[in-house]
Amino acid sequence: MAATALESAVRRIVEAGTEADALKRLNADLRGSRASLEQQLVEELQGDEPSTAAIEASLAALDFGRHGVGAAHIFAAFAAAVTTPHMALFFDAAATYVLAADVAQLRTVDAVPFVAVLRRVVDVACECKRELEAARLLLAALPKLQPRPHCLTPLHPAILRLCLLGRCHHIAARLIDNDAIFEVAPDVDLTPADYLCYFYYGGTALAGLLRFRDAAEMLRLCVAMPSQGEVSAIAVAAYRRLLIVNLLASREPATLPKHVNRMVADALREASKPYKALEDVFTAPEATVAGLEEAIAARADVLEVDTNLGLANQLPKALRRKKLASLSRSYMTIPLGKATAALELDSAEATKRLTMELVDERQIRLGTKVDEERAVLSFMAEADAGGGHGRFSVAALQGTMERVLALSERIKSLDVAINVDPKYLQQKTRSERFGHAAGFGGMGIEAGAGGQSSSDILDVLDGGQQIEEVLG
Repeated sequence: MAATALESAVRRIVEAGTEADALKRLNADLRGSRASLEQQLVEELQGDEPSTAAIEASLAALDFGRHGVGAAHIFAAFAAAVTTPHMALFFDAAATYVLAADVAQLRTVDAVPFVAVLRRVVDVACECKRELEAARLLLAALPKLQPRPHCLTPLHPAILRLCLLGRCHHIAARLIDNDAIFEVAPDVDLTPADYLCYFYYGGTALAGLLRFRDAAEMLRLCVAMPSQGEVSAIAVAAYRRLLIVNLLASREPATLPKHVNRMVADALREASKPYKALEDVFTAPEATVAGLEEAIAARADVLEVDTNLGLANQLPKALRRKKLASLSRSYMTIPLGKATAALELDSAEATKRLTMELVDERQIRLGTKVDEERAVLSFMAEADAGGGHGRFSVAALQGTMERVLALSERIKSLDVAINVDPKYLQQKTRSERFGHAAGFGGMGIEAGAGGQSSSDILDVLDGGQQIEEVLG
C-alpha cells in the first residue's frame, strides 16, 4: 500500500536528521507538500467518520526536540484542518511541541510554520476558554522567536489579547514594562496588523489598570503608524479609545504627532465624531458634570458597541478632579459648601475624600487641608503647611531616576547596535562620499539593527479590516 502524505512527511522528517543544510532542504520540501498534508487531515478529521488515529500516530513518531522544524509543518497542517471536536487534542499536543522545540534548530529556517501553529493555538484557546494557559505557553515560546530582547514578534500582540480575554491585565502590563519594544524581529511573519494590535491591546490593558498616561502613549503609537492614505480599522478603534483615555490622563484633548498624514488625521476624526463631541463637552470652559453625563447617555449605544462605555463612565469623576485642580489654582481658601456645589457633589464629605485623593496623587498642593471648624477648604503651599510630605518627593525622585538610568542603558545598547550594523555603515559611507543623506531624517538608516527594512512593517492595511474587541 502506498504511503499517505502524512506517513511520507514523517519518514522524511526522521531521515533528515539535524544538520542545518538538511533542515533547510526539508523545510522547502515540506512547504511544497503542505497542500496534500492539509487535504489528508481535512478528510480524516472532517469526513463522515472522523478519526484522529493518523495524526496521533504521526506525532507519536516524532521527537519534538530533534524534529522541531518538520513537526512545525505537521502541526501547521493540523491547525488548518482542526475542528471543534478535536481542538483539545490540538491544543495539548501543540503545547507539548512548543515547549520541547529546540530554539537553535528553529532558527536555521524561517519561522513561518512555527508562527502559524502559535496563531492557531491562540484561536483555539479563545474558543475553548483556555486563554491563560495559552498566554503562559506563548510567554514560554517568546524567547524561541526573539533573536534578542526588545524585538517585536507576532507573539506579543497575541499574549496581550489572551491576557485581556482572561482579565489578567497585570500580566500584560508586566510584558509591556519588562520587554519594551525597540525594534522588529526579522523573519517571523510579522504583519502590520500585529504591530498595530500590540499597541492597541497594550493601551487597552494599561487603561484597565488605570495607568491612563501610559495607555494614551501606547494608543497614540498605534494611531501614528505611517500609512499611505488608507485608514486601518484598528487605528480607528485606537483613536476612539485614545480620545477618552487622554481625557482621563491629562484632562486635555488628544493630539496626534505632526508626522501623521493630514488625510489620515481627517479620516480618523470623521470616523470618531461621537467621541469628538464628548471631548468638546468635557473641555468646554463652562463644562458641567450633569451635561457630560447627558452627553455620555446620548451616545451610550455607540460607546457600548466599541466597548468604551466603561471608560466613558469615568469621565464625570475626571471632570470633577479637573474642576478641583482649577479651584486650587484660583483660591487660597474657599467655603466647603461652595466647593461642593462647584464640583456637583452630593455632600461635603465627598468633597473631602476627592480632595485627599488629589493630594495623595500630588495633583494639587500638598498643604491642602479641610478646616472642619470654619467649613473651609484651604489650598496652602507645602511650606506654609509645615511640610510633612518630603519622603514622598524623595521616593518619587528616586523611582524616576532609576527608570531614567535603565532607559539610558537601553538607548546606549541600541546606539552601539546601530553603529556597528553593516547596512548602516555602508549607507553612511555612501552618504558622506556623495554629500547627501538618505533614509530617515538624513541619518542614512536604511534598516534597524535587526536588518529589517521599515517598509516591511509600514505596509498599508485594508481600511475595512476588522478587529476583535476584547475589553468589555
